[in-house]
Amino acid sequence: MTPGRNHANEVAAALSGKVASVKILELPGLEPAGDVSDWLAGKDPEAAAEELARLAEAAPEWTPERATQSSFAIPPHWKRLDLADLHEWKCEPLVPIVDGIIARGNLVYVAAETQTGKTLLGFYEARKLLQVGKLFEKYNITPIDRLLYLVLEDPDRRAKDRLLDTDHEFVGPVDRERCIFHIAPGFSLIDPHMFAWLEHVITSERRNVVFLDTYQKATPGLTSFDDEKQSIILHKLADLTRRLNITLIILDHVRKRPQNGKRSELTIDDIKGTGGKAQNADCVILMERTPDRKQIQFQSYSKDFDQHVRILLNVAPKGSKEPKFTYAADLDALGSGAVAKGNANRERVLAAFKPGERLSSSEVAQRTGFVESTARKHLSHLTNKGRLDSVGEGKHRRYWRPDSAEENRT
Repeated sequence: MTPGRNHANEVAAALSGKVASVKILELPGLEPAGDVSDWLAGKDPEAAAEELARLAEAAPEWTPERATQSSFAIPPHWKRLDLADLHEWKCEPLVPIVDGIIARGNLVYVAAETQTGKTLLGFYEARKLLQVGKLFEKYNITPIDRLLYLVLEDPDRRAKDRLLDTDHEFVGPVDRERCIFHIAPGFSLIDPHMFAWLEHVITSERRNVVFLDTYQKATPGLTSFDDEKQSIILHKLADLTRRLNITLIILDHVRKRPQNGKRSELTIDDIKGTGGKAQNADCVILMERTPDRKQIQFQSYSKDFDQHVRILLNVAPKGSKEPKFTYAADLDALGSGAVAKGNANRERVLAAFKPGERLSSSEVAQRTGFVESTARKHLSHLTNKGRLDSVGEGKHRRYWRPDSAEENRT
């Protein structure tokens, strides 16, 4: 309860029973510390008097019970905006930190499998955000002033080793206190005292960007699928970004996925645990290593930018003097190229059939130069699409073009 509201209730309590009526009038449109003089400023006196009379008439009678119920004080970062004044709304402008990916005041959720390199990339991004340049040599960076990185998984020696691996990319010293890596094993978002400590550090040290690595370590003993308890923490984190106008980047895991065979592309649905993680985030970033471990599929889905970022990153090996993470290709363009290549290969399979011929998969492989497993895959696709007919099973299965059979009968 604010001091002003507390005083109003004290006066009302003192008058209750001694006067005919007691009301506390809530004046619309006031800032948290505003008073009646602010409300009257700029108003026509007669019109203001009439409006004041209407508000007083409509206000409920004060009672001790109502005083308890109305003790909520509106937080100063809330805004009451009237649609009638839409063109005059004073809104915080969008301030990109990394163009197309991260903006000031965002809650950013980064999810990847274990051993993907998310901490290495997190360390790398943290240092990149301090200087003018481009992330992945492609996306413009608007440097931030002061950054905090909470390291909850790695010991200090491993954090140092990972930072040194990319040190050659960052020329010149960093001002003291500008970028702090806080090794904090045991830190817990569930503990209200630790959460209050985090907020105090952010405000007292004027941090613009905070990394939390990882969310799982910061929520010990809490199952990922406990929607009720998870939502409380996630709402508090989202509120933190709004109240303090900071960017909070949280690193976490995706659910376990098949290790053998062909896997589908990582999606937001693969994030481990409750769906509230993605729902509360302003930006979701997904990372997945390619099978050869030399590249990372990087996807960014931001509510602040029109275009999603879906790219392939090259990852330089440890000890290399090349940039650690560089743009390699656009994932959607690669996908379109793969579709075009597949269509061309299937046309090549169709062209292998002469009119009236019935061929086995091995014969098709010999004519096209494909290995037999690839030939069988294309033959199956063409059969399912009705462009080939077939009969038999296994190695005795034969395929033919139905249009060729029709031509032979005419």
